[in-house]
Amino acid sequence: MEYALSNKSLGKKNAFKFFLIAIFVGIALISIFLSCYNGTFKIPIWHMLSGNLSENEKYIFVNIRLLKALTAVVAGGGLALSGAIMQNVLKNPMASPFTLGISQAAAFGASFSIIFLNPESSSIYTGYLGAKYFSLTIISSFISALISSAFVFFVAYIKNGEPQTVILSGIACGAFFQSMTMFIQYFTDEIKASATLFWTFGDISKTSYSSLLAITFFFIPITAYFLFSALKLNALLWGREIAFSLGVKAKKMAIISIFLVSALSAAITSILGVIGFVGLIAPHLAKMTVGHDNRYFIPLSIVFGAIVLNFSDILSRVILAPAIVPVGIITSMWGVIVLIYLLIKKEQ
Repeated sequence: MEYALSNKSLGKKNAFKFFLIAIFVGIALISIFLSCYNGTFKIPIWHMLSGNLSENEKYIFVNIRLLKALTAVVAGGGLALSGAIMQNVLKNPMASPFTLGISQAAAFGASFSIIFLNPESSSIYTGYLGAKYFSLTIISSFISALISSAFVFFVAYIKNGEPQTVILSGIACGAFFQSMTMFIQYFTDEIKASATLFWTFGDISKTSYSSLLAITFFFIPITAYFLFSALKLNALLWGREIAFSLGVKAKKMAIISIFLVSALSAAITSILGVIGFVGLIAPHLAKMTVGHDNRYFIPLSIVFGAIVLNFSDILSRVILAPAIVPVGIITSMWGVIVLIYLLIKKEQ
């Protein structure tokens, strides 16, 4: 009898978690709608709902606002997923693409391309990179981020995936790439230095539908893998001995997880620039809402990532309108608040 009541109570809790996820999916859809509506050029709500848009409205809606909103969903969800998996696997609430040095490495790769692979300073101005070299910059940034990931991956392998060792290696790697970025910026001209600085400000405005497709190419299969591996990830939370008794190879699972989310965050950062703290904020919001169970924690982290980045993008347009603040600055502001909260909570 008690067992039946326990199962019934557990079933109600799980149903409630699904209900919460559904609510926040609805909020994410609202954030997409608000992102498409918000801006200097006002598109009437009825025009958006009915699809009866003028040529100017259609161009702005499809090629700018909807594109940015969808990019925020995929990129925010991807960064949140990366942070969630890193925090779970490494058992460290501060783990994120920043902690593992991926963002710093991507910034170095982009800076290297802008400074050394673009022969003419005249093709760069006020942070704008000529289209001819934009793809080259993305490739260079992605390769650099993967090198950083490979280093952390190698340390994790030889140290059996020990959380503290992996985190420290990521911090060391990030510091190295950050110092190298400053080094090459110091010896270049002002135009290229300003271009590299502008690139480090993560900005969704850099996106295009081809960029969105590239990010989605990484996002969908990696997300599917972790959703189907939720129970295995739960086993990792219980410890290696319990995971082994359940048939889960903890070391292999940890290394594969770190590698996949590193590749995902590298792809996002190489295209959009450094968008900080989404991978820190969203997982903690999800954990406070549905707990540690990865069956609910992973999807809700992705949804929160989409919400955080979309609303941050909206705020970036209105805070100093008509000027647009790079969204990476806004997410960093959110991140500082969350980080302080976590530090205070830890001390209590």
